Amino acid sequence: MNDVVLRMNKISKSFFAIKALEDVSLELYTDEILALVGENGAGKSTLMKILSGSYSAGSFEGSIEINNREVRFHSTRDAEHEGVEMIYQEISLHPDLSVAENIFLGNLPR
Repeated sequence: MNDVVLRMNKISKSFFAIKALEDVSLELYTDEILALVGENGAGKSTLMKILSGSYSAGSFEGSIEINNREVRFHSTRDAEHEGVEMIYQEISLHPDLSVAENIFLGNLPR
């Protein structure tokens, strides 16, 4: 059985009176690929912004665990420190670089 590497538990986020997410939970296991699919406005980007630290801990309800340890990201830097980064689909690619070089542009892995 594969280990849980990421757990988001009962995540809720509101923007004033609008509930963007309500009690959303997910688990990601070792050697697993997970896709979030949904209509516009379903909350996919909001969930990923919470995971990547764009929305800091305290601005949403629920918990995030990485490798069975609760984490609280107050910034994208906090998330990056734990190995969580977000690549946006509107990324501008440099045609002379490889796929890996484009992904890590400005932040080469150590």
